[in-house]
Amino acid sequence: MAAQLHVMRRKEALSLEPRAGSTLRTVKDLMEEIQMSHAIPISCQLLSSNGQQLDSADELPCRVLVTDLGPLRKRRSITEISKTEERGITLAQLQELMAFLEAEAEDGGKLPWRGQQDQEILQVKLINLYDLTHWVIKPATSSDACSYVELVADPQGQIPRWFVSHAWAEAVNDFVACVQRHSTLRQLAETDAWWVCAYANNQHELGKDLTSDPRSTSFFRAMSLCEGLLLILDHKATPFQRIWCCFEQSVALTSTRAQRMLLDIATAEQGSDSAVIITDGVTKMDLQEKARTIYRNTHGYEDSVKAHREAQFPISLILQALTLINVKKASASQALDKVRILNSICHQPLDAEPLDSSPFYDEVDRGLRSIFALAALPACAKGGQARRAELELIAEVVQKDTADRDTLNLNLTDMKELTDDLLGILAAGIPGRLHELTLHLTRCEQLTDLGVKALCPFIPKTLSYLVLSLHACGKITDTSVQVIGSALPSGLKQLRLSFGNCERLTDASLRSIAFPPG
Repeated sequence: MAAQLHVMRRKEALSLEPRAGSTLRTVKDLMEEIQMSHAIPISCQLLSSNGQQLDSADELPCRVLVTDLGPLRKRRSITEISKTEERGITLAQLQELMAFLEAEAEDGGKLPWRGQQDQEILQVKLINLYDLTHWVIKPATSSDACSYVELVADPQGQIPRWFVSHAWAEAVNDFVACVQRHSTLRQLAETDAWWVCAYANNQHELGKDLTSDPRSTSFFRAMSLCEGLLLILDHKATPFQRIWCCFEQSVALTSTRAQRMLLDIATAEQGSDSAVIITDGVTKMDLQEKARTIYRNTHGYEDSVKAHREAQFPISLILQALTLINVKKASASQALDKVRILNSICHQPLDAEPLDSSPFYDEVDRGLRSIFALAALPACAKGGQARRAELELIAEVVQKDTADRDTLNLNLTDMKELTDDLLGILAAGIPGRLHELTLHLTRCEQLTDLGVKALCPFIPKTLSYLVLSLHACGKITDTSVQVIGSALPSGLKQLRLSFGNCERLTDASLRSIAFPPG
């Protein structure tokens, strides 16, 4: 044994009793000795020194840290899942991975390893997927040359229900927080799984899962199995700058399958355990929240619950996303990947020169921008005058990128800071060719006749269906109702107006609706 050799496991010294005549010269020698003395299989050993991973052929340094990867294995043999697209990972398995990291960390959350790029000491709350793959996923699966999912999967299999699109740059802790919040909102079962490339793909033979045709990859096949895509954003909105992420988003937005693919968007405050999600439609949790309120029997109030929940999504991140979204400008680590993905999006020969512009690029860009912009409107309204500049920008985006929409449901219920001029700005963003419009301004207490006058010129003339609620907007008078009556489209087939608890209205209001001028 080397004279100055110190071997540690977590914070404790690891005693060694080499066999007679044996000499510890290399890391491999030490690993064999640890297996004999402490019953830690070589396949479960991760050895490092000064934050650097050691290879079995390396000469022994003076100080060695032993990490036992055994707790990540739940059974002796792996669960072989031949089809990569069927390797989903459950929330519990992600949480167990985080628990493993926490157990290996020192006080203050510092891990005994250094980051590959900056060589800084890694932390449990901040370690990203690049470093997790280097320090945990590849070492833990090395002896079996398998994916991480196969290492931890239930023998019954884990076919994914949701596909996760993300850049590896976000903290794993934030990623897990987003998945946990997603599970809660969507009321998913403990056995439901998400497809995540780093855990599903075999990191020891990536070429097997990445083919020349993006629509033949494990990514695309997995999306075909899933009911929806969960897009996770870091604080820099990095996924919009990565071509593979853009490809995944394009599939979700342009899929022609019988049941439309859902698209949820999540983010978490860096280093925290809380996340906020923009969901594609109302969730089961929104309905449950509605049932706990006095408005449980009010039609459409679940949309208000959703709007208030999503108003917590960081406006700064939304604005950043609106700036970055551009499929054509997204980057790729391999130039050929970008060529083939752009051509796949545009349905062109894979190795052809990509088009400089295309309606297919525009469709994806507009679709993503409109999701963010529509979700941001309630947040801006809730912020009042402090969000005026953002509201102007986002209303412009909505008007431009939702021009071809047929329907719009905008719920601003209980937005107490919404003023007349802000409503006018918001109204200017209403797409001009809508067939159906639902606009809830219930209990927006600052609104007056001036706000209604600012709104009405932007009610599309193409509407056949209109729901407009000014319930409990106590400052409006008969003038508002008269203006609305004059603005109603001639082709309107269904109309639902709500003026309950508007105490300044008189019978004249009914006459102006029943017998509008002209």
